[in-house]
Amino acid sequence: MMKNFDIKQRVKLFSYSDFKRLDKLSCFNQDHKIIKDLEYSDSISHRTVEGESQIALIEGDVEIHGNLDLDRFFDEIMYTFFGETQKSIQIIWITGAFKISGTLFTEENEDYGIALIVENDVTAKNIIAGGIGLFFLKDITVSEIFYSRVQGEGPGYFVKGKKEIKIDTDINYIWSIGGKCFSFYEGLSQQEVEQIFIKTPDFLEYDEDGRFYYLDDENLLIEALLSSEILFNSIEDFHRIGVVNNNNVQTWLYEGAKAERDEHHEKTVSCYSKALEMEPDNIEALWGVASAYYSIAEKNEKSELMTNPWELDDIEIEAFSNEEAVKAAKEAIKYFERLFEVNAKKAAEEYEACYLAAETHKLLGSIDKALEYYNQQVKFTNDDYCKNEIKALTK
Repeated sequence: MMKNFDIKQRVKLFSYSDFKRLDKLSCFNQDHKIIKDLEYSDSISHRTVEGESQIALIEGDVEIHGNLDLDRFFDEIMYTFFGETQKSIQIIWITGAFKISGTLFTEENEDYGIALIVENDVTAKNIIAGGIGLFFLKDITVSEIFYSRVQGEGPGYFVKGKKEIKIDTDINYIWSIGGKCFSFYEGLSQQEVEQIFIKTPDFLEYDEDGRFYYLDDENLLIEALLSSEILFNSIEDFHRIGVVNNNNVQTWLYEGAKAERDEHHEKTVSCYSKALEMEPDNIEALWGVASAYYSIAEKNEKSELMTNPWELDDIEIEAFSNEEAVKAAKEAIKYFERLFEVNAKKAAEEYEACYLAAETHKLLGSIDKALEYYNQQVKFTNDDYCKNEIKALTK
């Protein structure tokens, strides 16, 4: 795997305290998960026989021919320098560009390290993400598939620059191609889909309603990504067969879901709004627009408080005061109210919409309305957080 990469020549190891002096970690806020994990590992290591955990710095470009098992790469660096010990490599930090001709692969567990961080452009045929966090500080280009195995809150991946990914999918079965969402309910026959994916009968299957295909066998998909086989007969065939029908509400729901996942909030509003033009009472679209407007308000408010973009996720908002934030929050409330008119019970149970509506009112200073919606959420889901907020606001 790494026969063209000389670990002893290319890798420099630093303790966390020594690496901090290089000032590279300044791009992360002190409350960022990366920093907290490093500090925790550092505090634990001082109480063990093995000593401090290490950060591996690789200066310059790295080019890998074939596939790269990132977990094994962490192991190889550790064994090269320490042999059979319990020392750990927490981060691999590459200052140059990172190019893999095959597939970059990580397991879904977090036993190997905290993150791979790359300062320059990343290029790969495929990426299978999970377990180890991936932080790309410039652009990323994936010529075939980016597949995320992360479920719920995981280390995931972050791209600061542009993303050019041919097919972007994850364990939640959301697929996009060339920046557009495609779902397989659009009248694609088994035969047509088999023309696109060589292993389709193995790893794709109909949902229970027979409306669209979803990922049925993750292992077979991963085998295909790691093998030398060509996964696709023709990308062009997919574009030819899977043309998006812009007059179908499901198309815009999928477009909205993809934009929401990528945190493109304005695009989320646009896509779900198109769905609402066709189905004004569509609960998923109403929730999508409302929550996107809340996110826009939150982002606008935080942008005035942060000193660098890495702080955004760590800032706590006490009130909406920014003019654009207030405007977006009021738009969110309009869609929340419409959502509750359609089906308040479903909105609360499936989306916790009453909770977010309450938070929006609270940050706008409308405490009575906030209490009303906190109580609604408690009524439907017996939510403990909302109970605590009610106690705090009624003292």
